Amino acid sequence: MVLHSSENQKINSEISSSLIAVISNPDLLRGVLLCLSVKSLLVFKSVSKQWCHLISDFDFIKEHLVHRRPSVPGFYLQQLSPWEDPEFEFIFLEGNIPSSLPLRTQADFSNGGLTVSGIEQSCNGLLLLCCYSSIDGKYYICNPSTKRYSVLPKDIKSSWELSICSVSLAFDPLKSPHYKVVCIWRNENDNFVIEIYCSRTASWRLSGNPVAAAPYDVFYKSGVFWNGSLHWMSTNCDSSNSSESSVYFDVDREQLRRMPVPPAPEKWYRRVVEYFGECKGKLHLIQNYLPSTTTSLDVLEMDVDYRCWTLKYHVTLDQLSIIHPHDIVDDQGLFKFSVLLIEEEKDSSKLVVLIQERVVSFDLKKFESKIIHGTIQRYPGSPWFKAHQYIESLAFVIKACRFERGTGRQRYETCCTYMDFYMSECARRYS
Repeated sequence: MVLHSSENQKINSEISSSLIAVISNPDLLRGVLLCLSVKSLLVFKSVSKQWCHLISDFDFIKEHLVHRRPSVPGFYLQQLSPWEDPEFEFIFLEGNIPSSLPLRTQADFSNGGLTVSGIEQSCNGLLLLCCYSSIDGKYYICNPSTKRYSVLPKDIKSSWELSICSVSLAFDPLKSPHYKVVCIWRNENDNFVIEIYCSRTASWRLSGNPVAAAPYDVFYKSGVFWNGSLHWMSTNCDSSNSSESSVYFDVDREQLRRMPVPPAPEKWYRRVVEYFGECKGKLHLIQNYLPSTTTSLDVLEMDVDYRCWTLKYHVTLDQLSIIHPHDIVDDQGLFKFSVLLIEEEKDSSKLVVLIQERVVSFDLKKFESKIIHGTIQRYPGSPWFKAHQYIESLAFVIKACRFERGTGRQRYETCCTYMDFYMSECARRYS
């Protein structure tokens, strides 16, 4: 069928009229934008100030999260080296590389103006990055989707670099556009002090009194944010102090509490945590007990009310070794592979593991596995790996700034902002 020019003009006119009708109707425009992906919305922010304001609005971001559940297209794999700064690269869970890429490697972060030693934590679309190479040391909050970041101000104790244990990020985009950072450091009495940074006030403050914790390694890593709290678990405890080996900190109430003790076999003396993390609203744990002759993995899930750990999946190592026949358990019963991620969907649940140089995705329901990455380079004698989820996010990272009232002079603590109108409003109000 051949269309005449008059018919083409009529069709184009109808399309233009439809577009104008959508654009001029705020409710209709909002409904259309809610159906788009994060990547598309980040592009459409440049269409106009109206679109930018709408897409940046917290209520819209929250509604978009509910309407389109955030996906985990991949994760950052970080190798911990005892001799030099950690290296990390981006691993795509489905093996296909999209046209628009997030910040992927250490070089990408450096090109964006960041001096990064490693990734401390991933939390609902934001990354907590660290830089230990500089004299002062820095921590960044970064959204890898938007490639925007903020440097945390250093208003906490002057000696914190010498005694810091861990820094953790708490961010729930369904509750607030603001985030909190919890720093735990050790004082001269070997007690732990909790200090909190809030992006709303751009300031640090102490929380409660110093606390003691046992075993000693509980707080020596970033906490896992889930259910409004940060969670820590000793990676290597014995039977004498298992009841004290896991705690959680309610960020809003600022209360430190103990977690239920995971189920354990009889006559064990040491527990080794193979995996402890959150994905899509669920907190999972995989652990191994010594001495042990077990040839399986038990995937446990924490009850939302903290009543108990529940067994979700039982995976035999034979099921993994059928496709990967090399040894995966050493002479002491310790696993020779790393559990990187557990991702649960309605129709599938995946266990992502690193076996030698291969990243393997194992379907916990169908008992099928596939290699999604096969070129991981290891440091000699350095088997430790950490995986940090990448979640596409519209969350904005506001520049931390302080103002001296009466002078109109602004002292910036960071070098990047997400919304120009936010800083303009701050300058107008405090100049």
